[in-house]
Amino acid sequence: MLSKDIIKILFRIKKRIQDYFDNSDSYQGIYVNRIDDKFIELKNTIDKVCVKIPFSELFKIAYVENKKDIDKYRKILNDMSERKISNTFWSISANRYYYDKDKKLETWESDLISYKERLIIGFYNKRGRKAEFLMEENKHISFDEYVDIKNINLLLKFNIGKVKIKISKPTAMFKLIYRDWINIDYDEFWSYYETIQIEGVSRSKLNKYLQQAIFWCNIYNNINNQSVLIFGAERILKHTSNYCDYNYSGKVVQFLESKSEYDEKPFAFFNQAFANSDETAFLYYYKVLEFFFFIYKNNDSEYEKEEICLKRLLQKLNRDNDEVRETIDMYFGEHLLEIDDNNNIDIYNISIEKFAEKLYKYRNSIVHGKYNETNLLIHVPMNLINNYEAVKVKGWNNICRNLALLSIKHFCFDNKRNNFIQSICSKDL
Repeated sequence: MLSKDIIKILFRIKKRIQDYFDNSDSYQGIYVNRIDDKFIELKNTIDKVCVKIPFSELFKIAYVENKKDIDKYRKILNDMSERKISNTFWSISANRYYYDKDKKLETWESDLISYKERLIIGFYNKRGRKAEFLMEENKHISFDEYVDIKNINLLLKFNIGKVKIKISKPTAMFKLIYRDWINIDYDEFWSYYETIQIEGVSRSKLNKYLQQAIFWCNIYNNINNQSVLIFGAERILKHTSNYCDYNYSGKVVQFLESKSEYDEKPFAFFNQAFANSDETAFLYYYKVLEFFFFIYKNNDSEYEKEEICLKRLLQKLNRDNDEVRETIDMYFGEHLLEIDDNNNIDIYNISIEKFAEKLYKYRNSIVHGKYNETNLLIHVPMNLINNYEAVKVKGWNNICRNLALLSIKHFCFDNKRNNFIQSICSKDL
């Protein structure tokens, strides 16, 4: 049972912390919901996100662990100047002192796979069934004369089934949890970033919805086949201003949920490919195809060979709307042929089976070219790549990207022509 004196001190601590939030540009909207001798509980006004700070950690920061109880609280109260409160929340953030028993708050600050200089920064809150992850502007977009960089309409709000997705400036709670990213309370720092917020999702399905959300963002928010906003953040902030003024289109698009028997893998492979432009992109797009044709391989011994699986997959995808044929007609040309193909292939009348052989051969040339097969092109990564090879890489990437999209549409969405299919399968993204 707390004494009246300690209860009074706790009330004054609560008020000073609340004043700090209310007077800050970064943390308005956070309120101190409850305070006792064990925790300080903070909540967001805009959602159900809730975090707790154990008083034991505050005692550590204030160096009062060995004092009498009332002296501990007095010391913390005396340290509650605006500057010291700011420093305290920096220490809480840097040391991850937010209470996470049973993973009610799970945080990430680690390297993104395949990106040495990029980090995944974000959290999942079990109480609010909400996740929030950092995104930043792609500084490598190639603009052209037809793109008005000051008036770009982006898809910033959409739903996947019952799960709500929103891309906006970081919430106050996100800024507080990752307060250690900056040395002072300077809200302008956060203007260089957006966050993708996923609301109404369980932890077990978080990655599935995250990958689908990034997938839709890649499809709708891109310029010249490059995402305007990319997941994660650079380890060191290198840019000082944004290229674009992002305009919200004003609509909340409703997307279908992918079929339950398919997890996040095909979307994750596609997203990884979309973030690259070289042969790495082709390999990840091809992984989408592999994911689906291995279904046949596992269930039927007749489809044991990979090349046969690929042919069967393309035939199946083409069966309803001739979309594989459309992809071949749009992208397959003489620049994709090898020396031994000259005068042997009619590019205007190539069969899907023969095309599958060429696709599989190109894939093999990247994955495991063999020196004793003189007709098999061996790809060697080079900085001084000639224009012919550059065009070939881009051409095969375009083909495999469209085939990957057709596969996702066919298997994950029952081949339904929803918004994204109508707009992307017929153009060069």
